[in-house]
Amino acid sequence: MDKVFEKTRELAMAIMESDAYRTMHEAEQAAMRNPMAASLMSDYLEAKGAVETVLQENDPDPAQLKALSEKMESCQEKLNMLDEVIALSQAREEFSGLISQVNQLLRFIITGQMDEGECSGSCSSCSGCH
Repeated sequence: MDKVFEKTRELAMAIMESDAYRTMHEAEQAAMRNPMAASLMSDYLEAKGAVETVLQENDPDPAQLKALSEKMESCQEKLNMLDEVIALSQAREEFSGLISQVNQLLRFIITGQMDEGECSGSCSSCSGCH
């Protein structure tokens, strides 16, 4: 079992050394340095916390929930227009794709099964990554 955990740590280190991880990490840092993004994220999280508080009440106020939901949507829309957030979303999507490929390859190696249309881990039989 120790060997499994050792190899898992090695895999984690290899993933952290990947271009996809580095790009995502740099994009996260850039987004955090943007004062507008930080302010909008703070407003979003504040509204989200308020929604959770209202939902814990015996009789949640629908109007209050609607107003908070609209505030969250507004913050999200504004965040999605910031270049740093757009870059972060793209980087997270690419990193998620890498993790998905790793999981698919592990599943294939262990079980011999592959989901149809998904990556087998063999680039020679592939028409290209998505």
